[in-house]
Amino acid sequence: MARRPTPDAWERILEAAGRLFDTHGVHAVGMQQIIDEVGVGKQLLYREFPSKDALIVAYLQYRTRDWQGVVDGARERADDPAEQLVEIVRSVQRSTPGTRGCPLRNTHAEFPDP
Repeated sequence: MARRPTPDAWERILEAAGRLFDTHGVHAVGMQQIIDEVGVGKQLLYREFPSKDALIVAYLQYRTRDWQGVVDGARERADDPAEQLVEIVRSVQRSTPGTRGCPLRNTHAEFPDP
């Protein structure tokens, strides 16, 4: 039975991939850069993410869950829809200092229509 990395290792891989993708772009980052950044073995990375595409999908799903949490929390802090929208924008701004935009949008921009 294959071992799963600890949740901490899984998260470290996705966080490091995100930092590199944000800084250099998805196409410019190689798997070896992620291995070097995280300090995990090549076998662990490729067992969990058999391809770069699999890693990209996992990263985007991971970020989507984060963003959904931010949006849900913001909506709970306000009753009026207009106030909810303002709170969502403020919450996103607070939760993503120094980013270079939406990871979903940035990744989409690097992949032309199939």
